[in-house]
Amino acid sequence: MGFTLGGNMISAIRSNIELLVSKVSGCGLISLGDNLALIRWLRFCFVVLILTACRPSFLPISTSSPIVSSLPIAFERNSSTVIMFAEARSSGGPPWPTEYCNYVPELRIWGDGRVVISEQLAGSRQVRIGHVDEATKQELLQILIRQGFFSWTPEYPNPAATGFKLQTILQSGKYGHAWNDPDPPEIYKQILVAIGVDRLNLFVPQNARLMATSDTGPGMFGESSEWPARFGITLQGITGSGVEVSGDVLAFAWQMISEGRWLFKEGNTEYVIWLQVPAIFIPDKTFGCP
Repeated sequence: MGFTLGGNMISAIRSNIELLVSKVSGCGLISLGDNLALIRWLRFCFVVLILTACRPSFLPISTSSPIVSSLPIAFERNSSTVIMFAEARSSGGPPWPTEYCNYVPELRIWGDGRVVISEQLAGSRQVRIGHVDEATKQELLQILIRQGFFSWTPEYPNPAATGFKLQTILQSGKYGHAWNDPDPPEIYKQILVAIGVDRLNLFVPQNARLMATSDTGPGMFGESSEWPARFGITLQGITGSGVEVSGDVLAFAWQMISEGRWLFKEGNTEYVIWLQVPAIFIPDKTFGCP
């Protein structure tokens, strides 16, 4: 920032310049013409000095990197609070209730740094988990600030409920923005780079609870597949209560759910399956998900 010279200091500078000119001239070291040239030169230096020293503090400072706002904002630190959340929806209308039971949004970061990311790769969902440190959380915050996220006019999804949504929770409140296009916006791509998705671990469940319901909705899940009898588990038998699974049963169910193949037929009845994995899924109990 610039500073301001006081009136006494300016007068002292002027007096010293005039004294210097008078002494040099009095000693006969320079001619009258040189004296006038010297006076002009010293006055020029005086003006430059004053303009430089009195530069208003609001003028921009040249820098090789963008100036990042130092707004007094910070993420929530509560380990149970999701401080950043992102989701993309490409299908029209609200999800059928049982879809919420297998719901894994694109991004969740908790106040303690825990991260869960979901990506669609080659038609299959991949889930990655890990942690981000405090420095990375601050970097994410700076990305939001640089992009002007906190000053954006809120935009909401279209009536078909398709699009991309990004939300964050600060100590000062909740902020969000939505785009009609479900493709990830540039700001989200920068967030993923800062997190370092490749450094996160690919999540493979070791234990889970397999659930089933015959409330499949009006053709919301496409073609059904035959439920494998080799597992020794009937979907009718676990409807409403579920069963703890691991090994081949869990691997099969996880793969099918990751590919969006949730609808199975057993006899003449169709069922939708889902897995209870509390660390990954966030089932909404208001939709009947235990």
